[in-house]
Amino acid sequence: MLDLLAAGPRERAAARERVAAAYGLTRGEPLILTISRVAPQKDLPTLLDAASTLSVPGAWLVVGGGIPHLLSELRARVEREHLPVRFLGPVSDPGDLLLAADLFVLTSRWEARALVVQEAMAGGIPVVAPNVGGLTDLLAEGGGRLVSPGSAGQIASAADYFLSDAAASAAAADRGRAVAAGWPSVADTTRAWSAAYDALILG
Repeated sequence: MLDLLAAGPRERAAARERVAAAYGLTRGEPLILTISRVAPQKDLPTLLDAASTLSVPGAWLVVGGGIPHLLSELRARVEREHLPVRFLGPVSDPGDLLLAADLFVLTSRWEARALVVQEAMAGGIPVVAPNVGGLTDLLAEGGGRLVSPGSAGQIASAADYFLSDAAASAAAADRGRAVAAGWPSVADTTRAWSAAYDALILG
């Protein structure tokens, strides 16, 4: 998380070059990123529905493993409908992808305080996510846009908005990073829990 917060334009540009080379992206092509298990909860068919109606052309990379037969069905639909989505499977370190992306999208039907959304905000990427569970609180102060769960139309509309409006995208990215910078660090959390345990023990 600290590396993502500390990354500046130079690090982002270098990450973009590496990602473009690794995945064959065209220079200047918008990149949408999703990091998600392939499972019913994640509602990836809705992601494909949204991808099919995007007005702004770009590449959509989905990182994560999961249920094999669901992944096969999703890949078959991508090929059948010629959708701009690629399922990459698990990636050991998605740091470059997080810094290279222009937009982060999650389509889950329920979530807690999703770490991937926190990482996207820290990396300076606008986030589009469903208004469910812990995601509501994460994006309550800005950093992207909350949409109705299962609404491919709202996802596509939000994606087109951020990908076509550089100023709006930059404002959301900056706000997300500012929010992320205010979260407690691991050391802060450890100290707080240690103090709580000490209080219980010493009572």
